[in-house]
Amino acid sequence: MKNLIIAVSVFLVFTTLAEGQVLTLQWEDTTFNNGGAARSVATLHNRIVVGEQFGSDIVIRGWNLQGHRIWQDTFPGFQVFVETLQDEAVALALIDRQPDGSNLQLRGYDLASGAIRWTSFGAIDAPQQVLVDRGRIVIVGYHGTSRTSDPLSGLILAFDASTGVQLWRVEVEQPSTLPLQDTTFWDIDDANNAVIVVGTIGSSPRDTLVQSYRLRDGRKRWEHRIPLASSFQLRVAGTEVFVGGERLTALSTSDGSERWSLDTPDLGTLGIVSNAVLLADRAGIRVFDPLTGTVVWSFALDPAFEIETIRRILPIAGRILTVGTVRLNREPGFNDPSILILRLFDIAGNLLDEERLDASAIPQDAIVDRLGHLILVGSSPAGAFVRSYAVEEPVQP
Repeated sequence: MKNLIIAVSVFLVFTTLAEGQVLTLQWEDTTFNNGGAARSVATLHNRIVVGEQFGSDIVIRGWNLQGHRIWQDTFPGFQVFVETLQDEAVALALIDRQPDGSNLQLRGYDLASGAIRWTSFGAIDAPQQVLVDRGRIVIVGYHGTSRTSDPLSGLILAFDASTGVQLWRVEVEQPSTLPLQDTTFWDIDDANNAVIVVGTIGSSPRDTLVQSYRLRDGRKRWEHRIPLASSFQLRVAGTEVFVGGERLTALSTSDGSERWSLDTPDLGTLGIVSNAVLLADRAGIRVFDPLTGTVVWSFALDPAFEIETIRRILPIAGRILTVGTVRLNREPGFNDPSILILRLFDIAGNLLDEERLDASAIPQDAIVDRLGHLILVGSSPAGAFVRSYAVEEPVQP
């Protein structure tokens, strides 16, 4: 790391909400470095862990919930993910290809102090998502970006979270029939003692591939294909897994059987809040009954006027929060900056608040900590930022 200037500011911004509440920015930490970005965030107990990228350096930082930085680690790399479990933080990042073929570094930290417990290595060309569950670190993505003729293959890697030792590996390749087709995995979620992954096969139009594997040893439990529809996200809720993309499909977590399926007009962001299925795309937000797929309520956007990208859907304080960016939909040649936008809904779909914040600030990840505060990380023209927001009663004068 070279010439990083750190600035920490703590301030409060109040905005009137419905029911007499206010949205409060509790604290913010910005690393002033043009081009830097906070990419990933995780939280557990009294710690917030953030993975940041500055050029060819990865920085892992640990805060307490009040915004005080406790520990930091720096190493060469790019495309970072962080996760937490029990008393440990885990960071995964791509690194330069090593002589043994490895290009993925995994590192375990003491969650409280940041002391390094272990470092291990693996190989995956394009990691997409990471899951930590029941003592396992599971990574999904695809492999083969440097191949000259063979297609891409979907890849799942599982490591012991206490040692970093690789436990199992599954590589999914298409049969050698022509034409050869790429197989890629995009997302993962846990279902009791199993993991469920979603991927795509082929080029446009692509088929969706949903598979479930036993978490302990990687043994495949079931497979389901959705023809002629690309899907890139999934969320597990109870006994159902919801797959989102060009179709929204509900499957049983036990055997992959289809419960219901419907067309969606655009690829969007999928979320589960209070047993409801939310899908946000450029047309708006729709909430579905998880048992039937019936639309419960919707919130329309105006893509003719503004182009909005909703990146996260989260439960917060008994409400629904969306995090995204919006910019004017104007003729080519106009370079309007995107604006960070937060929306707060109640469970019935009533819009409680809409906050348009920084111009050119890009949210990268968001979670809710044990205090019920939104932890938002991303990038701005100034550099990488970490912010904490809460929904609170206003202070009376």
